[in-house]
Parts: sequence; C-alpha cells; structure tokens
Amino acid sequence: MAKNNDFRGDVGQVIMGDVNQGPAAFSNVMHVNLANQNIEFKPLAHIQRNKIKEKVRDVVEATGRLQLDIYRDILSEFGAKDMDSFDGYKYKSAMDYLEHLIDAAQPESISPQLHENCMYCEKTQKALRFSRYVNFVVLGISICLFAGMVWSMHTRPTVISEVDQTCQHDGKIYSIGSIVRMHDNSFRQCFDAPGSAPSYWDTVKKINMKSQTK
Repeated sequence: MAKNNDFRGDVGQVIMGDVNQGPAAFSNVMHVNLANQNIEFKPLAHIQRNKIKEKVRDVVEATGRLQLDIYRDILSEFGAKDMDSFDGYKYKSAMDYLEHLIDAAQPESISPQLHENCMYCEKTQKALRFSRYVNFVVLGISICLFAGMVWSMHTRPTVISEVDQTCQHDGKIYSIGSIVRMHDNSFRQCFDAPGSAPSYWDTVKKINMKSQTK
C-alpha cells in the first residue's frame, strides 16, 4: 500500500503549515515543490536619493566630469536601468563608490616634514636670488670704477702735458724757453721738467733771446 502525504503552506526550508498524513504503507513517497525565494526590491528612499545627488555634485567638483557621466557609471557599476530601479540595499556601496572617485581625484597630500622642507627651500632660493642681485650690482659698480680709473689714467697725461708745459707769471702764460724779467729785475727762463713734473722758472745768467709770451 502506498502512503500519501499532503503538504500545505511554505516548505522552502522548514516545513510550515498543515500536514495530512495518509495511512502507513511499505514505501513512502514525498512530493515537495520548492518555490524560488527572491529578495524583495526596495527602492531608494527620498533621503538616500538626495544624499547620492549631493555626493555626485562633490564628484563633479573634484573631477570636473559631467554629472550625467557619473550617473551612468553608477548605474553600470551596480546594474540598474535608472535611479528609480536602483536597489536601496546598494545605497551604502554606491556612496562608497562615489567617495572613492573623490579620493582618486585628490592630489597626494604633502607630509608636514616635506612641507617644511619646501618652505626652507623657498627661503633658500629667495636668499640666493637676492645674493645674485647684490653680486650683480657690486660687479656693475666695480666695472664702472675700473673704467673710470682707466679713463683717468689715459687722459691725465694729456692734460698735464698741455697745462704743465707752460709757465705762468703775473697772470700770463709763457711757453717753454720763454725768458721774462721778474720784479727784482732778474731774468728767468721757463724750463720743462723731466718726467711728469710741472715746468718751472729758473734764473738765467745770460739772456740769449727776448721774452716771449704764448
């Protein structure tokens, strides 16, 4: 004889419901129909959608990308057709994904020690630039002084030769070799001194020529 068991209710994991057991028999046959248990779809709550919207704006500001492109990345990453069909259970994962996009767009942070070293380097560079400027000014002044000294050395003998190769007496200028009568009735002649020394008057015992003026 066969044994018939009739199950009513949810028998997915634990048999729940009413069981009608037939009379005992030599063989037992159990017929169980298991229905697929799908997780119920839960759409994004209004506050969750606003949070995602704000985070997307942060991504746009950090990356410079278009807002539409970021939404496309979200939908592609989490397999949703649009935000209305986006599963609310994936909200946290979506926020983490957007935060990752922001972090990836940020420049690498500079450690305090490195920042301090950079500030020291900047101060050193400013000091070097100032030192170069001072050296340039000093060099320019030195060149001007040297040029002036060379010019004076070059032109001074000419001036001396023009002025010192004459003799003066009573406001008059006499050339070399001129002989004049002094106030004491003595006669003196204008002589050219050797080297760069100025010309001078010297007494002459014998007058060979008349006094001359230049």
